Amino acid sequence: GYVTSCGTEGNLHSILCAREMLPDGVLYGSEDCHYSIFKAGDFYRMDYVRVKSDENGEMDYNDLAMHLEKNKHLPAIVTANIGTTVKGAVDSVDKIVETLKSKGYTRDRWYIHCDGALYALMLPFMKEFEQVNFTKDIDSMCVSGHKFLGCPMPSGVTICR
Repeated sequence: GYVTSCGTEGNLHSILCAREMLPDGVLYGSEDCHYSIFKAGDFYRMDYVRVKSDENGEMDYNDLAMHLEKNKHLPAIVTANIGTTVKGAVDSVDKIVETLKSKGYTRDRWYIHCDGALYALMLPFMKEFEQVNFTKDIDSMCVSGHKFLGCPMPSGVTICR
């Protein structure tokens, strides 16, 4: 990992790592994910799918399952939001992994990036949300330093497995 200039740079780097690991992977992100996720898809000329979100901004796992089924011959690169920009929704990594497995994906055919720019640094103190860390089947995570750490200038950190 490394220190970045912002969460967007962390997302761009993490999606690039995913693309390098799974060159023919399809990028999945919810309708409520940060714009930089699909910007990365455009930059790196990746196929991507906008997965529906529920009214609270959380990923619709049934919609994800439908798209995974449609593209099951290709690896999956899934972005989990750890606090969406507008609604603050947190996607469940456990449900994403469960959905991938239910569609026949093996661990070597998926990459999960957690965009934690908003809540990743607060999540350990928020008991109402599922905890997200590298003991789970995630591959990368990014955080922003200027949101809740109080850094006076835009900054971030990205960590890849």
